[in-house]
This record gives sequence, structure tokens and C-alpha cells, in this order.
Amino acid sequence: MPIPRRPLPIAAPLVALLLAACAVRGGAQTVTDFEDWLAEHPFEGMAVADATSAEALPFAGSADITVTVAGTDVGAAAAHVCDFDPPGAATLALSVSADGLAVPVDCDDPAASATTWEVVAGIDGLTDVAIASPETVAVFDDTEAALAGWDALRRLPSASYTVEGPTWVLTDRPGTSAAARAVARDALSSIYIVERVSVLPATESGPEHVDVEVAFDAPLLERELLTGHPERRDLVTVRESVRVSGGAP
Repeated sequence: MPIPRRPLPIAAPLVALLLAACAVRGGAQTVTDFEDWLAEHPFEGMAVADATSAEALPFAGSADITVTVAGTDVGAAAAHVCDFDPPGAATLALSVSADGLAVPVDCDDPAASATTWEVVAGIDGLTDVAIASPETVAVFDDTEAALAGWDALRRLPSASYTVEGPTWVLTDRPGTSAAARAVARDALSSIYIVERVSVLPATESGPEHVDVEVAFDAPLLERELLTGHPERRDLVTVRESVRVSGGAP
């Protein structure tokens, strides 16, 4: 009867070599490849402003690279970096920054980067912004500027919009009506201490709705929002923030 053979153990150095080979085309290598490519394919005034990477075996990872250019070259710069073809399997996210404002690059439509940059650069009172397809977040230190900037932000392709004012947060999504947004504006422009407003579009599960959260005096704010606008009765809900009192019971 033949004696069964035992599998030979893989030596530790060989395991390390295999793991190193898996990571060779990961995120860090993609950053290096891009920097080498840019050196061979220069674009006037372009430089890598920021680059981060992460590794994920096997043969993968991610890289996030931001290049800086002159403001008028955003569209051309986006088209240029889209010519880079990562040799590995890492996920690559590209952004173009001009005058301190970075916008993401969609290589299916690189010209859109210039439009996005122009929209955001034209918003007054903006103190910080993060632009992404799932969510665009903009921060303002003035309510009037924030409400004006809200209209401009809605021109950007995004699944949701978050506007942070000096003391409040507004969330909105594509598909909401002008009537619903008018309710939000009236609430945030009132004398009451509004802390959060959510403007939700109509879905299969329910109609369009505006949810307003106020520090106190919810009935008074609701009455103000409905005065002269009876059609808003089923559109808006005003409630007071839940306060957790401290101290021993």
C-alpha cells in the first residue's frame, strides 16, 4: 500500500515574496506610476498637490491623487490626467485643484470638472466644500450666503446635498420641488432657532416632505410657515429637538 505524501510546507520567505508581489501594483505603486507618467507627459503648470494610497491584496488597493493647475485650465487638466492608464488593478480617484478649490474628475466626462469648478468658485461665503457623487457638503458662516449658495450647489451632480450654516444643517436631494425648498428657506430665515431641516423628495414609499427641527416654540414656527400657505399643511412637520437632561434621577 503506497504511503500518502504529506504536502510540503511553503517556506516563510516564499510567502513573503508572494505577498510582496501581490502588493506591487497596489495603491502606493499607482501613485508612483502616475508621478512617473506625469514627468513623461507634462502639462504646463501641473503638479501633484496631494496623494494618498491604501493597499488591498491581492494585486489591488486604492489611490487618491490631486493635481494643481491654473484656474482656467481645469477642464484641459482633467482631460490630460484621464490619459493616464494605471497598469495595476488599484482603484484610482483623480481630482484637479485650482485656487485652493479641488473638484473630482470623471473620466467619462472630464469637461464637467471645469463646470463644477466654475459653479463652486462662484459661490460667495463658502468656507469649506467636499464634492462627491454620493454627497456634496458645503459649509458657510452666514445664513443668507448659505441659502444663496444652496441653489448653485444643486447644479452639481450629486445624490444628496448638505448645507451647513452657522447654527443649522440642511439636507436636500435631487427631485425636490421649489415649493418644498421655499418652506425650508422660510424656516431658516425665521427668528426661531432652527437646528436641522431635511427636504425629502417624493418616493414610492411616501410623498415629498419637509422636516424642520427647532430648539423650541415648534407650534409658533409651524403656524408662521402655514400662515397664508394652507397647501403646506401636509408638506411640513415642525418638531422640537429632543433634549437629554443631565444629573441624577
